[in-house]
Amino acid sequence: IWEKKELPLHNDAVDADDMDGDGVPEIAIACSRESTLLTPDGKILWRKPHKYSQHAVIGSFVPGRDKQVVFVDRIDARSPDGGIVYCYRKDGTELWHTRPQGGITIASTIDGWSGEQGRSFVLLYRRACGPPALLDGQGRQVAEFPFPPAQTGEG
Repeated sequence: IWEKKELPLHNDAVDADDMDGDGVPEIAIACSRESTLLTPDGKILWRKPHKYSQHAVIGSFVPGRDKQVVFVDRIDARSPDGGIVYCYRKDGTELWHTRPQGGITIASTIDGWSGEQGRSFVLLYRRACGPPALLDGQGRQVAEFPFPPAQTGEG
């Protein structure tokens, strides 16, 4: 349908959802050195420079508002300074970003956690700074999921 040769290197992640309730989905693309939001016909709404953009997820992280998009900037997969999570509105305004979570951090969405209809949380896992965690719509950690140590089979 369309091709975007001006986007850097390759696509690492895509999510699509109607962010503002107009019936038209937006497309979030984590493409190597930038995070991008596009329309379904390929028009670029905005581009944010990141060193190694990875995950892209759209959700209702801030209740009562249009949906937001979250990207993870790994910076480098081995970097303890990587895994910074950025949250943006459809117009490209940054709402918040986290401290480094570790270069191999992965993001996803969780819906229904709070019981509040239409509310999403950001799930972060493979974090170098700790076990899987949930972030709310302001980027605050609201839950952590520690796992018990592996059993050795003895006893």
